Amino acid sequence: MVLVLASLTSFGLARLQTILVQRRCGSLTAGGGNLGDQLATYESCLRGALLQEYREIFLIAAALCGVAAVTALATLPPRAPRLAIARSAPPAAVPE
Repeated sequence: MVLVLASLTSFGLARLQTILVQRRCGSLTAGGGNLGDQLATYESCLRGALLQEYREIFLIAAALCGVAAVTALATLPPRAPRLAIARSAPPAAVPE
């Protein structure tokens, strides 16, 4: 479980960098203009990239949880038959 979590984290960080490059978020602040406008544009781009990355990571995590649940259900031992308990019989007396 720890290995999967570490793998998912490293994948998520690498994926975020890829998304930021694809969206060209770094180039938004290279141009001229008002610093406030550049910051707002960069923040918008960054929020979109983070949202995309979180969606992908949580979908992968949900799929892994589904696989784990199916595996757990498939490896459960078969149920033992339940013994019928007579409700009308009084409990046995314990000798002193």
